[in-house]
Amino acid sequence: MINEKGMKQNRKMKIDFSWPFQSSFGYYIEQNNYPYVEIIKNKDNREALNINADYYIYLNKSLEKVGYDSYNQKILSIAKDTTLQIKDESIIIYTNLHK
Repeated sequence: MINEKGMKQNRKMKIDFSWPFQSSFGYYIEQNNYPYVEIIKNKDNREALNINADYYIYLNKSLEKVGYDSYNQKILSIAKDTTLQIKDESIIIYTNLHK
């Protein structure tokens, strides 16, 4: 969906995301399967939030084994709009991020 929107607008859509997605998103973007998507995640600080993202992909469930607490993520404390919710996967896609 995000890649298609970027294609229609002829620009790369900037994404940030919950850090458990970092490896898989990086892999697929590097494989060039999504040429209209650009990752702007801070690689040095996985807890950082980049409000310049067009989309933020949030994992709405905690992963205790890896130390991910979905209820203490910075994305929850800022103004934003919900674009899409995928309940079966516990994923919410946000837009219009503001401080």
